[in-house]
Amino acid sequence: MTNPHTLSARLHRGVSAFDALQQSWQDAVDRADGPSLFMTPVFIRQSWDHFHKPGDEPWLVSVEDTRGRMVGLLPLVLRTEVRRLVRIRTLMHMGLWAGDRPGVLHTRDTSAGQIWCVALSALLERRAAWHHLDLREVEEVVLPDLQAQLQQEARLSVSIRPDTYAGLLPTTGTWEHYFDSRSRHTRQAYRRSHRLLTEACPGLRVETIDQPADMPAAFERYLAIEQLGWKHSARVGLWADDRQVAFHRALLPWLARTGQASIWFLCDGEHDIAGLVRLRQGTVTYERFKAFDPAHARSSPGTWLCAQALQQSFESRCTLSDVLGMHTPLAERQAVNAWYDRELRTVRLVVTRAGTGQHLLRRTRQALRAVRRLHPQHWRHGAQTDRTEAASPDQAVALALRRMA
Repeated sequence: MTNPHTLSARLHRGVSAFDALQQSWQDAVDRADGPSLFMTPVFIRQSWDHFHKPGDEPWLVSVEDTRGRMVGLLPLVLRTEVRRLVRIRTLMHMGLWAGDRPGVLHTRDTSAGQIWCVALSALLERRAAWHHLDLREVEEVVLPDLQAQLQQEARLSVSIRPDTYAGLLPTTGTWEHYFDSRSRHTRQAYRRSHRLLTEACPGLRVETIDQPADMPAAFERYLAIEQLGWKHSARVGLWADDRQVAFHRALLPWLARTGQASIWFLCDGEHDIAGLVRLRQGTVTYERFKAFDPAHARSSPGTWLCAQALQQSFESRCTLSDVLGMHTPLAERQAVNAWYDRELRTVRLVVTRAGTGQHLLRRTRQALRAVRRLHPQHWRHGAQTDRTEAASPDQAVALALRRMA
C-alpha cells in the first residue's frame, strides 16, 4: 500500500480538464480493483454534457504519486446558486447526477480512505472559493478517516446524516445452492410467479439485448413499459426526466461496445411484460432500473425477471450484484431483502465554511437597507400594500424582504 504522505493532489478546473486527464484517468481505472462504473471517464463526461447548468464549473481533483502518476480522482462540480439575493457556491459530486455511490477512484495500491483524505485536504486549502462541500452517498467505511481530518480544522461546520442503503449479493457459488438458501416463503413466491406467468402467457420468453446497434430501440421499449405502471401516474422514473432519457440514449450504446450494458425483457410473444436495465463494471453487475406492465402485477413479472438475471450472474464471471438507489433500509424493502443479504450504508457529509451563515445574513440586511432607501413608502405601508391586488413588482419585493426580516 502506498504511503499516504507521498501522495499529492492537483486541482483541474474547467471543461478542458476532461480532455487533459482522459488518458491518465482511464489508466487509473485500468489499475483499480473494482472501480465504480460511475467514476469512469465516459460516465462522468456524459453526465457533465447532459446535466450541467449554466455557470457550473468542473473541479477534478487528481491524486498523484511521487512519479506524477494518477492514483486517484474525485470529480466535483462547483455550482453557484442565489439564495435570498446571495450567491452561494457549493461543491458536489458530479457522479451523482446519474449514478449511485460513485465515491472516489483509487488504484489497487491505494485505499479509498487515502484518496478521500488527500483530496479533502486540497479542497480545504481552497475553501475561500466555496461555501459548502456537499458530499452525498459516502460509504461509512471511510467516514472515520474524514471525521478525524475535519476535527483538526478550525472554522468549519460539519453535518453527517444517513443517506442511502444498497443491497449487495455475492454471485459466487451456484444458483441452485443460493436459491435453496432463500426462505421458504421466497422460494414459494418465485415458483408461484413462474406458474402464473406460464399459465397466462403461452409465449413466455426472456430476451436479452446487448449489442450497441440494438440498444436505442431496446431502450425505447423499456421506456414504454415504464409508462404503463405506477411510475407514469407518479411521474417518476427515466421517462419523466428528459435529461435522464437523453443521457441514457447516449450512454447505453457506448457501454454496450465493451459489454457493459444490457436490457432484459420478459415477453409474451411480441408483447413486453417487464424490463430490466443492467450495467456492468468489471465483475460487478448493477441492477439499474426495473419496470413491468401492471396488467400482470399478480404474477410479479419484474421480480421473476430479476431472478432470471441473477441466475445468469451466477453462471457468468460476475462476482457481485448491486441494487442501487434505495433511501430506505434494506430491512424495510421486502422485495429486495428476500434476495439480497448484505446492506451497504452511506452518509451525506456536508462541510460548511465558517461565516457562510453570517455572510448570508449580512447580504440580506444590505438588501433590506437598499429597499428601505429606494422605496420608503412601500416599506412603511407594506401591510396595506399586501392587501392590494395590483401591487407593483417593487412593492412585492419590499414585502418579501420585510417578511425575511
